[in-house]
Amino acid sequence: MHNKCIMRYIRTYFLVIMLFILIMIAGCLFPSTWIEENVKQSAEMLEKEGRWRKFGFSIIDNVADPLMINEAYSVDYRDPIFSAFAVRKNYKEGLTKGQLKDLRGELITFQVPKDKMELIEINGVLYSKDTRTNYAVLTQNELNDSPPEVIELDGETFYTTEYNTCKELKKFVDGEVDTSVEYARYWHGYLPFLRILLLFFNVSEIRMLFIVIFIMLLIYMMILLKKEFGLSIAIIFASALIWHDYLMVGYSLQCSPLFFVMMITTIIFIKKKEKKKSFDAYLYFFIVGMLTSFVDYLTCPLISLGVLLTIELLYFKKGSKSLKDSILLIIKASILWGIGYGITWLSKWIIYDVLYDGEILKVGMTQFFYRAQRSNYKIKGLRLLDIFLTLLMWGALGIMVLILIVFPNIEEFKLKNIKKIIINNLPFMIISIIPLVWHTILKNHTLLHWNFSFRDFVLIQISVLIILNDIVTYKKPKKCDG
Repeated sequence: MHNKCIMRYIRTYFLVIMLFILIMIAGCLFPSTWIEENVKQSAEMLEKEGRWRKFGFSIIDNVADPLMINEAYSVDYRDPIFSAFAVRKNYKEGLTKGQLKDLRGELITFQVPKDKMELIEINGVLYSKDTRTNYAVLTQNELNDSPPEVIELDGETFYTTEYNTCKELKKFVDGEVDTSVEYARYWHGYLPFLRILLLFFNVSEIRMLFIVIFIMLLIYMMILLKKEFGLSIAIIFASALIWHDYLMVGYSLQCSPLFFVMMITTIIFIKKKEKKKSFDAYLYFFIVGMLTSFVDYLTCPLISLGVLLTIELLYFKKGSKSLKDSILLIIKASILWGIGYGITWLSKWIIYDVLYDGEILKVGMTQFFYRAQRSNYKIKGLRLLDIFLTLLMWGALGIMVLILIVFPNIEEFKLKNIKKIIINNLPFMIISIIPLVWHTILKNHTLLHWNFSFRDFVLIQISVLIILNDIVTYKKPKKCDG
């Protein structure tokens, strides 16, 4: 039985990977001239918006959105397999003269020791070249919003800079960029769908479409949760998601793919449970991990695990499963999700390296250790503890707001048996710790990208609200006379 189970996971892995490859290739089968008009409109809109957009308390960056559109436009339909695996930016037949491999960080901020640096020019843009590794890193040029900052770290001098992809996309569509760069370390599973959307819409219209779909998905998920667990649980999930900028996610092409995976897989999961259909929940977590790796830009991947895991724990609680069963669920599901997530990413690196004699496996490992490295300097004045405290306080404020809204309907707090409360809710306490562990491991990434990685902390708010919901009783609605 054990061997049969392992074989089922292996078969599933190969089938899903083959499906991913076919989807990527299919998305590269039509020429970029078909989407050219909407890409040009999008480039103008994104350049006007600039690198940062603010909606009330929400801050959305425009770093990845123009990059994603650039990649969609840079597909060469004459070689769909290479286009699907290399995922280049700044490529156009008849314009492109040179091509760079995916090295360590052409697309994001990096630091190069001053005494290990030489300057090179690519596309009329000045780069810092790390002479130890030949990694090209953007330095001061017209694509930057600000000049490089000189920082001291462990006795070495570094140049660091921020990179404006909005300006780069506009210059590319205007024919001013003639060297393409690969970005093969990710699957970019969103790319086929984005290319199809660009056939009909520009970036502004795509965002509006996403927002409408996200609202519809949230309403449908609330209906399902209310039916399965009651109105209070439905409100908890909806309010926590909204408090963590769910309604703003549609404005970000970068974050939307992950949220589509989270919402759709959660709805499918509830529907299967609702119909009492027998299915392998652990295999489902494994597949969701693979899907997350396929579409995500390492934004806030934990939500695809955490939301699903929390709902399964609610089913366990509803079915009076033991604490041991719940703990085992968390361990097994998290491990299988993590294996699915990690092995999918690793598979992309290996496949690319085998097919194109690249070094993406090495690049990927370099990226991991960079994002997990100790950050003993401040990024924009922030340290990891600052981020954690700010996000925890923001979540606590959301909990207080919801309590004040529902407080008139609370009849009493059931605090007599503290031990029972802890045992019943220990699994949710564990869920609330997962984001803290994840972001402590990827501390550098959290500091650099806190403006979207913070959404993982929705798991803490959901867990705390579920625990609070367990220790209160609500007033029964009064019946109308007559």
